[in-house]
Amino acid sequence: MNTLKRVAVFLWYAIAAFAVLAYIRGPLADAINRIAPPDGLTWDVTLDILQKLVGLALVVGAFYFVRQAARSFAGLAAGAPGEAPADRRAGKGLAFPAPITVHVAVWLLFMSAVLLVGLLVALDRDSFLGGGEIRYALITMFAAGVGSMITTILGYLKHASVQQDFNPAFAPWYVARPIMGILLGVIFYFVLKGGLLATVPDVSMREVNEFGLAGLGGLVGLFSKNAIEKLREVFNVLFKTGSDN
Repeated sequence: MNTLKRVAVFLWYAIAAFAVLAYIRGPLADAINRIAPPDGLTWDVTLDILQKLVGLALVVGAFYFVRQAARSFAGLAAGAPGEAPADRRAGKGLAFPAPITVHVAVWLLFMSAVLLVGLLVALDRDSFLGGGEIRYALITMFAAGVGSMITTILGYLKHASVQQDFNPAFAPWYVARPIMGILLGVIFYFVLKGGLLATVPDVSMREVNEFGLAGLGGLVGLFSKNAIEKLREVFNVLFKTGSDN
């Protein structure tokens, strides 16, 4: 188990280093390369470089935050102090501001900010993402994540504040639910782009613009069960066998 943990930590920081280097070679390098005579260091270029440096700090901070959050969740699951063990033995739920509910709240706020910023950047035609298919996929992906966050936050508020029956065993659900929405948005975009949803009324890639993709992605994340059922219908049609008759 310790070896597996070390490998996981190594892979996590390797991915973080790869993302940082890619960011430095991409947006940050483009901003620095704009410093050339005779224009020199103009105000716009300075602001652009500062913006890219802040973005670099956000990339590093995001990986560090997720790592620290994972360690905190692991400590709470192991029975760290302040968990209210008496309530857990009695089978009672927890309420805000129990430590686990605070950690989940911070995670939800962090993911909401990341998804909103990502969606706004993807919608900006002048961003470093360009205007290719990747940007359209990112629009659908981030929008699906935002829609999924709405459902997740509603569930959190219901159990951590209203009913006050928050179950620590469901903490992974609050972490994984937005990620599931993001991945589902990507799959839904590919299915939509491939024309496999031609049976859906008023859905055509020639008619859907960027904001239409964002709206569709948000609905996919908000109603993930319905989206999964629709994908299941598409799969059953494409891979129908003789035994299904």
